[in-house]
Amino acid sequence: MPQIVLRPEGIVANINEGWTSPEHVFHDDGVVAAFTESTEENGLTLTLGDTGLPLTYTINSVRIGLDGLTVISKTPAEGTLGVKMMKGSTSGVYYNEGTTFNNNAIGYLQTLRTEASSGTPWTVSSINGIRLILNVVEEESTLPINLDQVYLTVDYNLPSSPIKITSGVVKITSGKIII
Repeated sequence: MPQIVLRPEGIVANINEGWTSPEHVFHDDGVVAAFTESTEENGLTLTLGDTGLPLTYTINSVRIGLDGLTVISKTPAEGTLGVKMMKGSTSGVYYNEGTTFNNNAIGYLQTLRTEASSGTPWTVSSINGIRLILNVVEEESTLPINLDQVYLTVDYNLPSSPIKITSGVVKITSGKIII
């Protein structure tokens, strides 16, 4: 099944400027965004682009990806990052979960087959214009925290098209044909 990868296109908010160089999460280039501030409100809100897919296509799954998520520390340390997927410009939430990580960089992947908040199957229009909010859970995290890239992978089906035969012979050995 074909897939399309959506990457952040813009930063809506960097609350209290807690993230240094947050634009580095837009690409897989090995250059990281760092969270170094000990602030209560620290959300980084990112907008993702539209899929460019026709609205009639069906969506199999959406996968949230965070690569290179790590705590930078010489001693064992942990961090917790809240990942929230929001409905466009509204306050509606599709998905909200915290993930724990440590000194070893992880590639976090979460596959969602339906909108987690409602159980409704994904549609192209529900994915277009989606926002991601990343919040560091301060009381559970050692600083600084690095993050290399953020993305969504959308797995979709191509629509089926009817068979058109202009000449030749078709042999059917079983089934029912209604014309």
